[in-house]
Amino acid sequence: MSELLEASDEPAGTRTDTVDPEATGDDAERLSHADAAHEIAGRLHPERGDLSNGDRAELRRISPEAPFTPTLWRLLLEYDIEEPPGWWRDGSQVWEKRWATLVMGMAHCAGLHDRSAAFGEALYDAGWAEGRLVRLLETPADRLHVPIRRLAQYLSSQSHPADWTAVSRLLFDSGEYAEETRLSIARDFYRAQYRDEEE
Repeated sequence: MSELLEASDEPAGTRTDTVDPEATGDDAERLSHADAAHEIAGRLHPERGDLSNGDRAELRRISPEAPFTPTLWRLLLEYDIEEPPGWWRDGSQVWEKRWATLVMGMAHCAGLHDRSAAFGEALYDAGWAEGRLVRLLETPADRLHVPIRRLAQYLSSQSHPADWTAVSRLLFDSGEYAEETRLSIARDFYRAQYRDEEE
């Protein structure tokens, strides 16, 4: 992550918390992935959302061996995100599996998504160990399913809110933008740690 300190003003790769400024046609009309994640988190809310207990349980059971469920497909189709946009380079199957991982994590934390709760700070405040944070941020996006399941179960056990759009960026950002996302999460974690040490 230290490479970011020497990065140019125009990082290489793709950032997904905003709509691709070069998108045209159908891609220009799509929700950003962070916004789609935010909308889906609202649907998962046990009190305000419209998904049933059975739907949420189905999504929590998503695994690398069985990544797809009817409820997941319904969500992807409803938000028009079942197909990757033109800038995506890793193929449709990888795209779908990344969404499966994200929605699985959010289903474990149903009702705990808060876009104002910086993810790194939320992990620190919930008591997530520094070593686990380091391992999470060193894990390539294609191997994040198990770490995201663990952190989702942990945050759920602590009833601690967090901004799950940050996890969407972990899964979908590429190149130097992916490094920027990891650095942002780490920065928020250590800022919270420093805050406690100074008090």
